[in-house]
Amino acid sequence: MIRALEFHDSRLMAISVAVGRTEIVLRGYVHQWERHRDVWKGTGWMQQVRIRVLDSILQTAAPELPVGLSDGAIDTWDGRLSNWVKLPFEASGPCTIRMETTQGDIITVTGHEVLVFAQGEPTFVEALPEAMRPEDAV
Repeated sequence: MIRALEFHDSRLMAISVAVGRTEIVLRGYVHQWERHRDVWKGTGWMQQVRIRVLDSILQTAAPELPVGLSDGAIDTWDGRLSNWVKLPFEASGPCTIRMETTQGDIITVTGHEVLVFAQGEPTFVEALPEAMRPEDAV
């Protein structure tokens, strides 16, 4: 099974900043892909997703929350995860989290470690078409 956060269609619910740590809470749109025999079946779910950035700085002021997201990315040593982040996800080293709201605001957090994980029970939204299947679901 493959589970991943899609920033697009997620909702930014909260951002909290404590000494050395930024926590982002999303009502995340989560893809889930499961293989049944030789066929991949995809479903979309809403679930709380937390992005924890350690040794971090909130580079931009947060807009009035909650707010919808139209795009997002996480940059790490290993490259860019653009709009699609496997759950759970963890990376050490310099990182940047960038989210764009549906109103066009850009929120940027930089740090030195990022953790992305889902919490609580997901709520079913829809079946996903085969065209949305990720490349690594083979």
